Amino acid sequence: MVSALRQARARTGLTQARVAELLGTSAANVSAYESGRLTAGPAVRSRIAALSGLAPSSMYITQPLMTAASTSAAIRRVVTTEGQYEWPLQLLAQSLADLRRVGGSPTDRALYLSPPSGTGRREWNALLAAAVARECQGLDVEPPRWTSVRPLPAGWSPVPSPGLRDFLVERTPPELARVGVWLDARSLDTM
Repeated sequence: MVSALRQARARTGLTQARVAELLGTSAANVSAYESGRLTAGPAVRSRIAALSGLAPSSMYITQPLMTAASTSAAIRRVVTTEGQYEWPLQLLAQSLADLRRVGGSPTDRALYLSPPSGTGRREWNALLAAAVARECQGLDVEPPRWTSVRPLPAGWSPVPSPGLRDFLVERTPPELARVGVWLDARSLDTM
């Protein structure tokens, strides 16, 4: 893994900071992985393997696109502040737009769909998983296993407005409703 990460960075010209972003980790961790001071867990190893498969012409090299892992990490940083929902939803919508952009490239898609670490909140994990599964179905791509999550014990909406619940329930795509997330599909398609 140490040499695979170094070789991938050398071949693609990606910085440790950019690799860290794509993997949903820190630049310090990437440096520690490369030096052998830190051993990556299974999810990060999967992401490193996908990163190693990128071609030099990958959209991830030429454009600042997100992965599921980078989306999860960004949401984790934002949702630690109570009441934040607009920015994480915008991040998720941008991320799904990026999946649509890389969907035609198997290697770019593999990096995007590598298993992310958690967001720190079960509700946001369920939303990310269900939204990515929904997008995969739209791309006629098999959703990865990590997108199969158990339903939330009580319905949840990232939009904190009790008066909108019936409105949101009516407009929630079935993929989100199955996991107990209530959200107007347009919130995911705005980018």
